[in-house]
Amino acid sequence: ENNYKVSIGYQKMLRELTGNQSIKENYQEIFNNSNSHFTNIVQYISLLKSIANFLRQMLEYEGAIQLLTEALDLVSFFGLEQSNQKLVADCYYKIAQSYWNTGKFDKAKPYCTTALSLYNQLYGSNNLYSAKCLCGLGEME
Repeated sequence: ENNYKVSIGYQKMLRELTGNQSIKENYQEIFNNSNSHFTNIVQYISLLKSIANFLRQMLEYEGAIQLLTEALDLVSFFGLEQSNQKLVADCYYKIAQSYWNTGKFDKAKPYCTTALSLYNQLYGSNNLYSAKCLCGLGEME
C-alpha cells in the first residue's frame, strides 16, 4: 500500500510540474515558464528515468516501461540522441529488463539489442554494459 502511495505521489508531482500538458506539444510553454522546476528537457528526461528506476524496484514494470518509453520519445523528438547516448542506452536496457522480468522475452530482445549496439558505440565491445546485455540476450534464447 505504501509503495502504491509513493508511486501515485510521483505521478502527481509530474502532473503538477507539467500542468497535465503534453510535453511535446507544449514544450515552450512548460519549460520557458518561470515557475517550472526544470531548466531543460534533459533534466526532465533524467527525472523520468529516475522515477522509472524507482517503479522497477517496486516491481511496477508496466509503469516503468511507460516512463522510459516517454523518455525515449522525448529524446527522439528533440534530437538529443547523439548528445545523450548513455541515457538512451540505459533507457533501452531498462525497458529490456522490465520486459524480461515480466516474461515478455520477445519484447525485451529488440530493446536489449539496441542497448548493446549503443553501449558498443560508446565504450567498445569490451565493457560491463555490453556484457550485461549479452548475458540478457543469452538468457532470452
